[in-house]
Order: sequence, then C-alpha cells, then structure tokens
Amino acid sequence: MKALFLVISVLWVLPSVYQALSVPLQSTLLAEGVSHRQKRARNDTLRCEENQYRPKWKNYCCIKCHAGYRVKEDCKEEGQISVCEPCETNRFTDKPNGAKRCEGCSSCLTQMNQIVLSNCTRYKDTQCGCAEGHFIKRQGSTFTCEECSQCQNGTVAAKCQGEQNTVCTCHHKFFLHSVDGTCRPCEECDRTGCEYLCPRAEESGRPKDTKEGLLWLAVAAAIGAAVIAVAGIGGVYHYYRKKATSSSSSSLNNTESSTQSELLINNNNEIGKTTILSHLPGHPMPVPVEEIGYTNGYVHGGTVQQCSEDMLNMSLPLPDITNTPASPSIESLEVKYAIIENVPVRQWREFARRLGLTDHIIDTSEHNHRLNYKDCQYEMLQVWISREGSPTAKRDQLFNVLREMHLGRCIEIIEEHL
Repeated sequence: MKALFLVISVLWVLPSVYQALSVPLQSTLLAEGVSHRQKRARNDTLRCEENQYRPKWKNYCCIKCHAGYRVKEDCKEEGQISVCEPCETNRFTDKPNGAKRCEGCSSCLTQMNQIVLSNCTRYKDTQCGCAEGHFIKRQGSTFTCEECSQCQNGTVAAKCQGEQNTVCTCHHKFFLHSVDGTCRPCEECDRTGCEYLCPRAEESGRPKDTKEGLLWLAVAAAIGAAVIAVAGIGGVYHYYRKKATSSSSSSLNNTESSTQSELLINNNNEIGKTTILSHLPGHPMPVPVEEIGYTNGYVHGGTVQQCSEDMLNMSLPLPDITNTPASPSIESLEVKYAIIENVPVRQWREFARRLGLTDHIIDTSEHNHRLNYKDCQYEMLQVWISREGSPTAKRDQLFNVLREMHLGRCIEIIEEHL
C-alpha cells in the first residue's frame, strides 16, 4: 500500500518539476546557438594579410611558414609565428603557406618520352621536359615529347625548341603538311590548303582547255597569214624589179644625148670608175647600168655604187616573223623563286634590310606566314619589286647586295634565269 502511494506521489509531482526545469534549459540552449552563429559570422568576415593564414576554427591570423616548410602547430594569438618544420623527403612546398602537409613530388612519364630536367627538392617540384631533338605537345594537363621534323625536301626556317616544332620552307613542287609539318610532294596534295603551292594537274583523258586550243589556232592563223604576206611581197618585188629593168633600158637608149659622164683615169690610164648622172622622170628607183658595161651597179646621186643581190633584197625589207622570246626580268616568277631558294634563310632578314625593307614590313610578313616561310620571302620580294625604279636598277641593287653579303654563287644562279 505504501509503495502504491509513493508511485502516485511521484507521478503527481514530476510534471511540475519538468515544467519548472524546461524554461531555463531552453533559454540556455538558445543563448549558446546565438553565440555560435555570432562567432561564425565573425570568422566569415575575417581577412588575413598576404603573408598570414587563419587556422581552422580560429578567429585570428597566424604568420605563414616559408617555402620548403609546413605548419607543425598553429600560433596561439593574433599575428604570432606558427611552429614550422621542413618538408619530408619527396615532398615540397614552393611558396609561403599555412598547410599542415607538404605536397608530394611528381614523376616524369617515361611512356610519353619525358625526361627529368631537375630533381625534386623541398622547395620545388620535379621539372620534366623533352630530350634534344624533341618538342613538347600538350595533352590536357600533361604533355608528350614528339620528335622534331627534319625538313626533308626543304630548308629550316625556324629551329625546333620548347613547344614549337621545326618550321620548314619546302622546295619547289613540295608543300608543307599542316599536321606533321613535313614537306610532301605535290602529288599528295589533297586540295585543302596546298593548291596555291601545287597547281592542279591535268586529269588523264580530260580534253585540253578551250582557251589553250583557241590560242594555238590563233598562232597557226598568224603564221599562215605571215607566209601568205611574204609570198605576196616577193611576187610584187620581182614584178617591179623586172619592170624597172626594162624601163631603165629604154630610157637609157632614148636619153643618151642628155647623159653626162665623167671618167676617172688611174695612174695606168685605165678606166677605173665612171660617174653617171642620170635623172629619169617617173623612175624614183635606182637605174641599173648593166647595159653600159658595168656589172652589179646602179645610178644614185651621180655615182655608180656597187651592189649585190643582197643589197637589192635590202631595198625592200621583208617582215620578221620570228618571235624571239623575251628573257625573264627581275619581276618574273622563276627569278623570284631562284632568289628565294638560293639566299640562305638564316641571312634572309639581313638580305631584306639591305634591299631597303623596314623591320615592320619584315615582322608583318613573318607574322602573316608563320607556317610557310617561303610565302613570307615571296611577299617581301614583291614589296621590294613594286617600289619605284627600273628593272635594270633593281637588278643592279640586287647584285650589289648579294656581293656585299659574299653570295657570289647566288648571283651566278640568278643570272642563269635572266
């Protein structure tokens, strides 16, 4: 009975005690929550100097450890130096820090042809690179070492180094491949950027261009017209010659009394030459005088002058139908490429400056043609040739510059194209 009474009493008193205790407990928890939020807000607004760091869960700043060290123990108050210790083997820090652990050293990837340029120390990571004759080709966050191009069928315009492969200037009838940077024959041109270096070959079985056929037809017509003209001129010439001969014979017989003669006697009193003054009306041509005892002579200005069949032919000149090809000038394409292929690339900037081109023009050309230096050289030559001056003066200037640069062999080769 007593036990039952005790249980009932406890159950009656317990709610009152709980209600009395719940109010202070809630107030205490609420106060702690507000304090924590205020403290976190202060931490979020805290800004440390560049040489300082904020320890975790702390509301002040400590001075960082030097490169090659890590934080062993944070400082206890604002602005104090933390306890630092050197990095372990194969670990490093390359700048002032507040880290508790040093970073691990990297390893060079031999499967990508990388080599160690400098070993890892506690102050810096391992430095990886490429061996001689290779260049860096980036692949995301890493890189591989590719072999440098050898410029077969071309010359070196820029040396292979760093992340730059060898830049080649290809020989005539070769083009620079955009993927591997090698000089390939024009037969492999896929018409995606190499057409200007490799003219499109005429396809087998394809009829010749209509313009070319018309050109040959015009040439044949011109030659035929010239032959007909020569034949006609020859016929007219022989007709008038025959007529003049017969006319002169009759005129001499009819006007013998009006002709004055003067005989020049030599020391042996022999007749040497006869001067005949003849003015025959209506006959402007010279009058042959074979009939009076002289051969191969004609009357002109009162003097018998010797003439041969060749001189008679010269009196009526025939048209020259031989087309003599003009020799290439300094502005021709073959002369330009002869200059480009025979002036060494390493001396090209000096060569351009001596021709009078400014560094601005040279740099602009090299920038516009980074992948093909031959186009760069061609553009510089075109700028120089387009300036005022006769082709002869430009040729003399070119040869003088080559002599000053001791490139006499180049002059000989260029002269073969002129």
